[in-house]
Amino acid sequence: MVGYWKDDEVNGFATIYKPDGSKLYEGNIKDKKYNGEGTFYVKSGGKIVGYWKDSKVNGYATFYNPDGSKLYEGNLKNSEYNGYGTFYYTNGSKYEGNFKDDKYYGYGTFYWANGDKYEGYYKDGTRNGQGNLYYVNGNKYEGSFKDGLFFNGTLYDINGKTVEN
Repeated sequence: MVGYWKDDEVNGFATIYKPDGSKLYEGNIKDKKYNGEGTFYVKSGGKIVGYWKDSKVNGYATFYNPDGSKLYEGNLKNSEYNGYGTFYYTNGSKYEGNFKDDKYYGYGTFYWANGDKYEGYYKDGTRNGQGNLYYVNGNKYEGSFKDGLFFNGTLYDINGKTVEN
């Protein structure tokens, strides 16, 4: 461990190394915990860059995959996605919107890699409430969702005509 020491403890900026010599954490430490801005290096090769409080991510952070691409950027509370953020899937899909306790919650937009898009409300990670689903072929569903399924809405074709069930 390399850093600023006070009373035989690291306080301030420090770099902590794993037994193999690679970095584990680089950033501010206070009272033996990650506190303030810092970077945590994940075992898989990814990293988390953000703000820490008592060794948990709190505030804005960015998670990176081992290849350097983003996995998540946004707000966290006690190391859980909370508040506004964007989650990137490796297949090219992504979610932009609100999170609560690591789940999609409130208003958000999900973009599928194939070009389909959902804009609307979520509860506990599932589409719930008012929303619109836009298909890459031009069709569109407007209405409500319940537990992720169509509920009390209308499906329209590319010309705006109602599609019969």
